[in-house]
Amino acid sequence: MVIWQAFILGRFPDKFYYDYHTIVLSVLVFSKFVYYKHMGWHYYFTDFCYAANFLLLVFLNFFPKNDYLFKACYFYANGCLAIAVAAFRNQMVFHKFDNLSSLALHIFPQTCLWNLRWHTMPYEATLPPEKRRFLDIDTTFEWKKFFMVPMAYYSVWIVMYYLINFKLAKKRIRERNYDNMFRYYKVQKWSYNMIYVLGAYWAPAVFLGIHFTFFMGCHIASFPTLYSFELHTFLICFWLTCSVWNASCFYMDYFSKKYELSL
Repeated sequence: MVIWQAFILGRFPDKFYYDYHTIVLSVLVFSKFVYYKHMGWHYYFTDFCYAANFLLLVFLNFFPKNDYLFKACYFYANGCLAIAVAAFRNQMVFHKFDNLSSLALHIFPQTCLWNLRWHTMPYEATLPPEKRRFLDIDTTFEWKKFFMVPMAYYSVWIVMYYLINFKLAKKRIRERNYDNMFRYYKVQKWSYNMIYVLGAYWAPAVFLGIHFTFFMGCHIASFPTLYSFELHTFLICFWLTCSVWNASCFYMDYFSKKYELSL
């Protein structure tokens, strides 16, 4: 998957790459859902990373000239999704589908929009308007494009997340011992103390408030990448390096345990 991603990006950067991205992400998400459903982890699919990837596919395939969607997808991909590689310790572990697919969901959107911003858009600017697939780049700061529209989509997601995980499916998740992001962080000591600082009743609100704070910080931090090719390229390399480092830690732990068992 990694080799094909690099090959398609280098060989067909302005045409087939975006169709390839759609196909790969769709297959990954479907395969991951089947696996997660079997494991009882399918409520992780209510996480924001899946909503952000869905919006990117909508933009690429249905509204490629919509600047509002482009800005929202761009800031999501280079904000919370990219930073989540380090925050959630995504690992480039080639023999584990779950690890590799989770990394792809967070890093592929950034790679896709890096290519679109710095290669496809400048290339298409040299073509006649009728031959352009995507919009022309506009880096003018506008509150509506930089904040209001991305926040509107995020607000819809956060309401849906709350209704599904804390209202509609709350009993089902508890009785069947399904897992989701809230339950994952609830059993971590450091995050438990944060989430339950106001007690059990307010824990869901505190959890989503922490998520919103993380989202906003990452969202604002993504703005400079729209204006600097060097910074954007450096950050992609940095997040990929983080995933390689996390994988090296995984392999060290894995092989050390195998060695201990062989003694």
